[in-house]
Amino acid sequence: MVGALNLIEALKPVPLHYFGVPSTEDANKIRRYEEAFHRWTATRHVNPFIDSPSATGFEGYYVGVKEPQAADEVALAIAMLGAGILRTEQKLHRYQPRHLDALWRVANNEKYDRVLLGVLNSWLLTTIGRLRPQLNGNQEGNKFRERIATVTTGKKLVYYKGTDDKHLASLHGMHVPNAQSEPGGRLMIDGNYFKAKDGYSSSELNDGYDLMQVLGKFGYPLVNLALMRETKIK
Repeated sequence: MVGALNLIEALKPVPLHYFGVPSTEDANKIRRYEEAFHRWTATRHVNPFIDSPSATGFEGYYVGVKEPQAADEVALAIAMLGAGILRTEQKLHRYQPRHLDALWRVANNEKYDRVLLGVLNSWLLTTIGRLRPQLNGNQEGNKFRERIATVTTGKKLVYYKGTDDKHLASLHGMHVPNAQSEPGGRLMIDGNYFKAKDGYSSSELNDGYDLMQVLGKFGYPLVNLALMRETKIK
């Protein structure tokens, strides 16, 4: 199924009470996160700039803005956001040489770390907050958001018990048809696509884009539920 995300299965070992099938009470708490997660999934598939296998879900914030407009410019802007996040994390933890490696392992579903899960979730929210003003007075951008809302209306995440001995919750992805475009109309970002630009090296930009590709999944509803429990937010 297009858009399927096996985040929870990949995040082993995970405390069972974090990612089990949510109770009715918990399901009500995370309803708004489900809606946001659907919008991220749909945007990756129907945005006008970058083809879905390599899209990030942040492309929707660039629809209708004056600059950047071209697909390669949008991709670069997103890569620079990710590169900036990684630079900041490196500066904040300059005396912890393994910090970035640990962050990447969580981002790539190679390990579970509740603190770094929260860090990535915070960067997701910060990035959304930074980009959202681009929609103010942006008629084309808001029409795109309305289209996304139409695509996602009535869609629900289905949580079910897994088949392994931990019985962790798994996730059914939402099927969203890919956007139709003229040949060459949407980019496919692959490998070392980005060259050095505006003070960022090629490797920084490519790593930055890789981060942005996975950042949206840390808005997954059960991740937010786990973070609520950690911080005792009711």
